[in-house]
Amino acid sequence: MARLKRPIRILALGVVLIALTALFFRIYRPGPARPSIVLISIDALRADYFTPEFMPKTHAWAKKNCAIFTNAYSNSTWTSPSHVTMLSGLLQSQHKVEYSDSVIAPDVRMVQQDLKEAGYNTFAFTGGGYLSKDFGFDRGFDGFADYWMFFKPDKGRHSFRELRDNCWRPVSRAEKLVSDLKGSHRLFFFIHTYFVHEYFLFNFGEEEYPSADRNVLHNSFVMSESAQTKRECYGKAVREMDGRLFMFIQALLHSALSPNLAIIITSDHGEGLGDRHGDYASFHHAHTPYSDQIHIPLIVLGIPKGEYDGLVGTKDIPYIIRSLVGIEKGSAIPSNDFIISEYVQYDRALPPEPRTLAITFPDKRILLNKEGKLFVFTDKADTVNVLSSDIKAMQGQLSDTVKDNLRALGYLN
Repeated sequence: MARLKRPIRILALGVVLIALTALFFRIYRPGPARPSIVLISIDALRADYFTPEFMPKTHAWAKKNCAIFTNAYSNSTWTSPSHVTMLSGLLQSQHKVEYSDSVIAPDVRMVQQDLKEAGYNTFAFTGGGYLSKDFGFDRGFDGFADYWMFFKPDKGRHSFRELRDNCWRPVSRAEKLVSDLKGSHRLFFFIHTYFVHEYFLFNFGEEEYPSADRNVLHNSFVMSESAQTKRECYGKAVREMDGRLFMFIQALLHSALSPNLAIIITSDHGEGLGDRHGDYASFHHAHTPYSDQIHIPLIVLGIPKGEYDGLVGTKDIPYIIRSLVGIEKGSAIPSNDFIISEYVQYDRALPPEPRTLAITFPDKRILLNKEGKLFVFTDKADTVNVLSSDIKAMQGQLSDTVKDNLRALGYLN
C-alpha cells in the first residue's frame, strides 16, 4: 500500500504543476507580437481621387482588408509642416516648422524615436526636397535616403518616363530592401513619393525632353495650362501611381514582414485643380486651407476593417502607430470633435501675410482667409458659404473648447 502512495503523490504533484503552469501563462501570457509598420505618404493625393475610377486596384484591396477613414484632413497645406505633424502629432504652430528654411527643433519628439526606443529598426525613403536631412527629417532613423528628382539640360537629358520613374524611386528602393529581407523583423518604414505632386510631367509625351529645369517647367504648367489640362494630368498621375502602389503593397504582403504587418497609406495635403469656392478658383496648394488642399485619404491595414466617418487628422497618425505597437493604450481608431488646419506664408522672401486657418467640424468648416474674412461652409467642397465676416464673428460660432485651443495656438486673445 505504501508503494502505491508514492506514484499517487507524484501524479498529484504533476497535476498541480500543470495547473500552476497553465495559470501562469494565463496571467502572464505575452501579448501579440508588435507589428512591423510601413507608413506611405503619397504627396499631394486628394481624398476624392481615392476611388474605383482613379485608384481601382488599391481601392478594391483597401475595401476588402483595411480601415478607411473618409473624413481625414491634413493639418497644413504644404509638404514640410504637414510631414512634421504626421511624424510628431504636433500642429504647425506648435512644432514651428512653417517656412521653407525651417528645421525641426531638437525638442520636437518624432514617432520614429519612440519606435527606436521600443526596439524597432527604423528606415526612411523620401523624395527629398522639403523632406531631406537638411531639414532634420533623418532624426530617429537608422537609415535615411532621399531622392530628389533633379533634372537640368546641362546635366544630361532624360525622357519624361525616366523622370516619373525617378519620382517613384523612394518606393522602388524600399521595395528592393523589403524583398531581400529574411527571417523575422521589427521594422518601421517611412516612405514618401512626389509622384502625384509632379503630375505636370504627364503633360508631355514619352519621348520628349525638357528644355529647362524642373522649376521652370513646373511654374509654366501651373501658370499657363487650363484647369481641364491640370485635371487630366493629375488623373493620369493618380492612375499610374495606383498600379505602382498596388505592386508595392503586394510585395509587402509576400515579404518576410507579412505575418505581422501594419500598413498606413495617406497624404500630406491635397491639390487645387480649379475647384470653385465662391468667386475664388483654387489651384496648386500651399495657400488657404480649402477642402481640396486638406481633405486627404487615410487607409490602415492592421486595425478593424471598415469605413470610419469620424474626424481624423495627420496629427493622429503617430497616435495610431503608437497604439499599434502598444506604446499608447486604448483604441487605435482616433476620432476628434474638430480638426485645425493652418497655413502661413512659407517663403520669407515674399511679403508676410496673415495666417489662414480652417476648423473642420462634422457638419461645417469655419475658414479665416488671409484677407481676414470669415467663411462658414456647410458642404465638404466649400461651396456653400453661410457667413462672410471677420474674426470677431467667428467667436460666436465656436465652443469654449475650440476657443481654448485657438488661444493656446495664439489665434485668440
